[in-house]
Amino acid sequence: MDVKGYISINHHQKPFTRQFILKKLIEIGQKDSSRILNPIERSELQYFIDEYPLPSLTTKHQEPSTIDSPLVTNHQSLVTFLAFNSNSAFRNLEYYDGNFYVNAMFDGGFSYAYQKSGEYVLNYWNGAAAFGSVGENVSYDLKFNDYSEKHSGIGTGRKFSPLQGYEFGTGRASTGTFNHDKTEGNLTYSWSWGNVALVKDNVLWGNGYDGQIIHSDKAPSYPHIRLTMSPAEWVDISYVHGDLNSGILDSATFRRTDGGRNHIQLVPKYFAAHIVTVNLWEDLRFSLGESVIYSDRFEPMYLVPVLLFRFADHYFTNKDETSGNAQMFSSLSYRIPGWKSRIDLSVFIDELSISNITGKYPEAVAFSAGLTRHDLLVDNLSAKIEYVRVNPFVYEHDDPAQSYGNRNYYMGHWIGSNADMMYLEFSYIYDEKIRLVNENTFVRRGDFFNNSEKRYKSGQTFLYGDKSGYLTVSLRGEYEFLNNWFFDVSAVISNAWGKNNQIKPSDYKYAEISFGSGYGFN
Repeated sequence: MDVKGYISINHHQKPFTRQFILKKLIEIGQKDSSRILNPIERSELQYFIDEYPLPSLTTKHQEPSTIDSPLVTNHQSLVTFLAFNSNSAFRNLEYYDGNFYVNAMFDGGFSYAYQKSGEYVLNYWNGAAAFGSVGENVSYDLKFNDYSEKHSGIGTGRKFSPLQGYEFGTGRASTGTFNHDKTEGNLTYSWSWGNVALVKDNVLWGNGYDGQIIHSDKAPSYPHIRLTMSPAEWVDISYVHGDLNSGILDSATFRRTDGGRNHIQLVPKYFAAHIVTVNLWEDLRFSLGESVIYSDRFEPMYLVPVLLFRFADHYFTNKDETSGNAQMFSSLSYRIPGWKSRIDLSVFIDELSISNITGKYPEAVAFSAGLTRHDLLVDNLSAKIEYVRVNPFVYEHDDPAQSYGNRNYYMGHWIGSNADMMYLEFSYIYDEKIRLVNENTFVRRGDFFNNSEKRYKSGQTFLYGDKSGYLTVSLRGEYEFLNNWFFDVSAVISNAWGKNNQIKPSDYKYAEISFGSGYGFN
């Protein structure tokens, strides 16, 4: 909808709050009085807005009848349990009493993939999720899941994969399964031009169709405080300060309990960042931001959102300049509504300092360029194409406790440093319940960085070391049977060649078909 020019959304800063999404849905509904949407888009819009309860559609200044949208419907029941509510949306448990709202549900499912070689991968999970509000200003989300994975073969892991990294996991030899869990949540206080939140969720900043080079959901989510402000229609500001998992044992904290148990803590690791997005004019959006990774102890200075972190870092810096690892990043998007298209550009500069800019580490840069087009040849057929390049040593650091990562996964693009990618996607929306997606990914990469090696040696140019290539083609169909109950089926062909110092390209050569079903919030 943003690409077509129906509404304006700052996709450089995500995730969006549910209140913001609802506001944009209503805005589209009001504009559709002139019938700008096609029939499938109109059906989709009605479907999405029916997911919201009536309390979300009103404020103390705006009664339901004053909302100029044919999409606002009325909820009669205060409690809905394992039934359809008055918007014909199925609910596990929905409650509203005029002040408190909750929508809670079971969250689980399975997927099964069979490969041509005879191997299989079985995934299944269970858990629960809920979201709601208290009064007019407080909202919350929470979700937790336990996952189990069973492989007949070795499996490729998630070091080099678009799948999110493991938050916590353990293997069980007796069942041949790998079990891991995941939890997310937020508590948010909102006002007319901003919100502040305590969050454990992923931050998605910058452009990207198959991952973001700036801040992605590749690494597990981490707890953080978040401040979001839109003091004017043309500017959006976000700030986060998070507690990361370094994965590095701190030997200075070793102790042995009376019961004979060894205890040792991890090296503390923190992340602070802010970003400003400006609408230069109606169809041109520009973002600029910076971040810093620091370790060993918490520094209150980074709680000041308006400070320039690179210069604040100098306050703690000795001559060796090892107090923190700073980054700068930027995104630019140009929308062409007449062509239903948008051009997206992003750049990420790691280990930012004046000496780096003047020539010491000029190559610690990543960039991406993409184009998306809607209604290609026929209505509801979309295409995306993107090129991503991540130069050597981006996201890495001489001190592993200050690398741009969480739990040993990159917080930037999943391909990692010393690699590039070409991505092409076609998607077709048949109706509000059925979607077809074709994805094509080609990745080249050199060696992975080893902390024991010295960086920026002669010959460590782009794709240095052993070279390998990976080509993946997939076709996936998705069907939403009921609200939040999904079925999918897919076919994947993957080929790989060359050598690599940490992974086996041969593990990425396979052909598989898979199917699955899941119930819960996406």
